[in-house]
Amino acid sequence: MLSSLVIFLVFIPFCSTFLSHPSFIRPLTFSSSTSYSTSTNLYSDTLAEYAAFEPTQSSPYFISPETNSSSKQTLLYLPGLDGTGLSASDQFSDLSSSYSFHRFIIPNSDRSSFISLRRQVLNFLSSHPNSILVGESFGGLLASAVAISPDAKLGGLVLVNPATSIGRTSWDVSVPLLTSLLGDKKDVIYPATAAAILGLTVPSNYQISKITKSAFSQFLLSPKIPAVEDLQALRDGINTLLPSETVAFRVSELLVDGSEIMTARRLSRLSTLPTLVMTGGEDKLLPSKIEGIRLNEIIGENCTLKNFPKGSHFLLDGQVNLTAQIRLSFSKKYNPVKDFELPTEEAQRRYIEENIAPIRKKQSPKFYSTNGNNNVIGNLNYLPTPASGRPILFVGNHQFLGLDVKLVVSEILEKRNYLVRGLGHPVIFGGGNSTASNNFNNDFIEYGTVKVSPANYYNLMKTKQAMLLYPGGVSEVFHGRDEAYQLKWSEKNDFVRTAAKFNATIVTLASAGSFESYNVVKDAKELLDLPLVGERLANFSASVKGPRAGVNETFVAPLAFPKKSQARHYFLFGKPLETESLDYKDLEGCSKMYADVKEQLETDLKRLVDAREEDMYSGSGKVGKKRTKEESLGGTVGGLDVESL
Repeated sequence: MLSSLVIFLVFIPFCSTFLSHPSFIRPLTFSSSTSYSTSTNLYSDTLAEYAAFEPTQSSPYFISPETNSSSKQTLLYLPGLDGTGLSASDQFSDLSSSYSFHRFIIPNSDRSSFISLRRQVLNFLSSHPNSILVGESFGGLLASAVAISPDAKLGGLVLVNPATSIGRTSWDVSVPLLTSLLGDKKDVIYPATAAAILGLTVPSNYQISKITKSAFSQFLLSPKIPAVEDLQALRDGINTLLPSETVAFRVSELLVDGSEIMTARRLSRLSTLPTLVMTGGEDKLLPSKIEGIRLNEIIGENCTLKNFPKGSHFLLDGQVNLTAQIRLSFSKKYNPVKDFELPTEEAQRRYIEENIAPIRKKQSPKFYSTNGNNNVIGNLNYLPTPASGRPILFVGNHQFLGLDVKLVVSEILEKRNYLVRGLGHPVIFGGGNSTASNNFNNDFIEYGTVKVSPANYYNLMKTKQAMLLYPGGVSEVFHGRDEAYQLKWSEKNDFVRTAAKFNATIVTLASAGSFESYNVVKDAKELLDLPLVGERLANFSASVKGPRAGVNETFVAPLAFPKKSQARHYFLFGKPLETESLDYKDLEGCSKMYADVKEQLETDLKRLVDAREEDMYSGSGKVGKKRTKEESLGGTVGGLDVESL
């Protein structure tokens, strides 16, 4: 009993710190920039300030642009259960810059039926044909009910973690039961219960980890029981945003009625409407990931499913750029080369922390760059930048399985502050009759990779961007046991001619370490030699359309498993090669430059592979385990002597 009391006294102030932490509270101040931000200085200090977003009318209404934006396509946003759209407020500035942006507001005192809300939205759309309708959570359920009406005349539908899945949860029973059991203690116990439920279900694992660490640090610095006024602010904030009576009504009436109306048969009527379904893989409030798959199957080929594995229920809370996702899915004019926008700085930090940091921990990568005098340095300071007004072409050897691209792109983005656009195999984009489908979600694409093609390569050069090309392609990625670090280039020098046309700077990139990080059970050739299986793999490979016309590639991945402790990865950027004085019409000159690029890369590869033998921390297995253990204590160990390069 005493121990429980001690835990309670410690836990309550910590929870208060957690729930009032700036990163847990939604932003109420908006940036004038067209991009959105989730930096903590935009966040309110307490939940009580939710009142600043309180509706100004007692009945549902629409908020429309103050200035005339009739030349833009209309986009209408339908909110979640809170009725205000707080969870998507990060997106509003960006949406307003691209669309005639409108919002539907449902005051917490309103008791309109689901059918009545549907009718109001349809009335609005009747004077705004070809609109894009966006619905989040409950708004997704309402939006789907609106979209099936022929009177909606929509240009597109976007469903974000839609509550069409509410029937597969217990919220429709537990929430009304909870609010009824609280009786006359609703004003006190209800907000504490609601805060706990929201804290456990709304943030993603990443957000919880980040908030908890920061809140715990604050608590350690100031371990005190919160003042009465702090707890009152917490209570008043939740009671203002979502009173218990409102929650009970909206769950038992709006959500239940809506889910009963939107059967699979009715949802199938959306099959003729371009639809984007966005789901968070870590949504703990609704089974959104499974629901996205279900909706994709029901709606069919007009449905684009985007699942964000690390996304929470509040997916629009700085975790994705909704405007970019809509343009990518609906706009026929969208150009992935010219129209691409980087994720926000916060999203970049999160991506690196969640996806790149674990890779770095396992592989302990080392980066080296070379200047025009062939001097090598143990960082990227010698890399040229696109600021010179000329494109940059990084040309490298594709390592085993091709997964080190993330390390290269993220390192340059962090250390040199510019994006390198990858040129990826069509399979990444669901091309070539591959097994990829329109629900493929890939962070290569999220960070600027475009399909490798003559047109995309030409346009990247024309727009003076930095790009990463692997001429060896799949042949190098799926190489055999005895083919590590061998270039498998064709005889065509087209990429050099195009680079010369735009006076590009060519930088070779030698990479090593991936092959030693895997246990290869069967390589591609050995798999193809197997009875029955080999024939099927050969047929599959033949069905995959490669990026180069007339070039047959064997698209058969080896059977390989990553070692528990991986080898160190090394990256050596070579001496910049200039094409400014090379005439792209000079076929002989371009052939010589092609040979020079290949020779420099082969030479650097040999130097890199040989030099790593002097690094006592380069290996996998026990060596890799020792390296990661020592580096976990702080700093890095080992590396190459730049004099050996």
